[in-house]
Parts: sequence; structure tokens; C-alpha cells
Amino acid sequence: MNELLDKLDNLKKELDKNKNIIRIRQLNEFIYQDKELFTLIKKYQETKNIQLKEKIFENTTFREYKQLENEVNLIILTIRQELKKISDRGSCGR
Repeated sequence: MNELLDKLDNLKKELDKNKNIIRIRQLNEFIYQDKELFTLIKKYQETKNIQLKEKIFENTTFREYKQLENEVNLIILTIRQELKKISDRGSCGR
């Protein structure tokens, strides 16, 4: 069990050093600090207005954020697939 915890800790450290994850955290802060953009996002979440969505995507910071979000989601998917392989191998009922 300690070995698994050590590997998870190493994974977390590696993810914290990942340039995409570092950048997405920075962009997240920029988005929260940009009151106009943040307000547009909140309004869009409430209304789903297409014009608001288009205006939001005109923002280069937001577009970069969404691009990196997709890349980070692919990393998460890969990690989940690997964890599923490990947990399937260790199941007693199989």
C-alpha cells in the first residue's frame, strides 16, 4: 500500500511540474481577475446565449485556456485508463 501511495505522490509531483497544468492554473487566475470576461462567462452559464459564447471565445486568454483544458483532460483520461487496468488486475472476483 505504501508503494502505491508513493507512486501517487510521484504522479502528483510530476503533474505539478507539467507545463500545461502550470499554464492552465495561470490562465484560470487571469480569467477570474478579468471582471468583464468572468461576468460574460457567468451570464452565459445562466442563459446559454450564443452571442455571449461567441464574445467569450473572442478572448485569446479564454481560447488558450480551453485548448489546454482539452489537453489536461486527455492526461486525466490516460491516468484513469491506467488505474482501471491496475484495479481490474487486482480484483478478487475476476
